[in-house]
Amino acid sequence: MLINTVVLFLRDALPAFILVALLLNTTAKPLHQGRVISIGALVGAIASVLLMQGVVLSADWWNGIGNEVLFSVVLLVFYACALWHLCLLPTSKRWQHYGAMILLISVSVSLNGASLYTYLYSFWSRGEGNVLMLGTLLGIGISLCVAIILYYAAQWLALHHSRVVKGVLLLHIAGQMNQTLFYFEQIGWVSTGEPLWNTSQLISERSEVGHFFTALVGYKEAPSIEYLGLFAVWVVIPIVVSTLYHNRSRNL
Repeated sequence: MLINTVVLFLRDALPAFILVALLLNTTAKPLHQGRVISIGALVGAIASVLLMQGVVLSADWWNGIGNEVLFSVVLLVFYACALWHLCLLPTSKRWQHYGAMILLISVSVSLNGASLYTYLYSFWSRGEGNVLMLGTLLGIGISLCVAIILYYAAQWLALHHSRVVKGVLLLHIAGQMNQTLFYFEQIGWVSTGEPLWNTSQLISERSEVGHFFTALVGYKEAPSIEYLGLFAVWVVIPIVVSTLYHNRSRNL
C-alpha cells in the first residue's frame, strides 16, 4: 500500500510539479510566482473533484465511452492553454501571462489529481488512512524535491539557453497530450502496432529514472510508430503556430 501510493504520486502528481518548474522559467514577464502557484493549485484541486464527479455522470454516455471522451477534451483544453502560453510575447499584457500560467497549472492539477482523489478516497474510507498519509507525504516530498532541482536547473539554462527550456516544456506538453492515444485505443478508435524498439533494459518505466522521464517527456520504453507520430504532431503544432503568430505581430 505504501509503495503503491508513492508510485501513484510519482505517476500522477509529478507531472504537475514538473510543469510548474518549467512554466516559471519560460514566462516572458516576471510574475508573482507564489500567487500563480497558489491560485493554480487551488483551482486545480477544486476542478479535480468536479472532474471525478463528471466521470461518474459520463461513464455511460456515448455507449460507455464518456470517460475517455471527457478526459480527451480536458487534455485538448490543456493543449490550447499551452499554445496560448507559448505564443505570448514579452510585450503581451501581464494578465495574459498570469491567465495562461494559472489555467495550465489548474488543468494539469485537475487531470493528474482526479485519479489521485479517487484512489485516496477509496482507501481512506476503508480505514487505511495512516499508510495513505505516509505515502502521500513521501510522494509529495519526492515530487517537490524533483521540481525544485528542475526549477534551478531550468533557471540556469534560461540564462544561457532560453530556447532549451522552452523546448523541454514543449516535449513535456507533448508527452502529456499523448495520453489521448491511450484513451482512443481503449475505446477502439485507433490501434497501435508493434513497438519499434524496447529500452526497458536500459531505462524501465517502472524505475525511479523511468518515472521521472515519463513525467518529464512522456517516456515510453516500447513506443509504437503511432505513439511517436502523434508525439511529433503535438510538438510541431506549437512551433508552427508560435512562429506564425510572432511573425504576424512583428509585421503589425
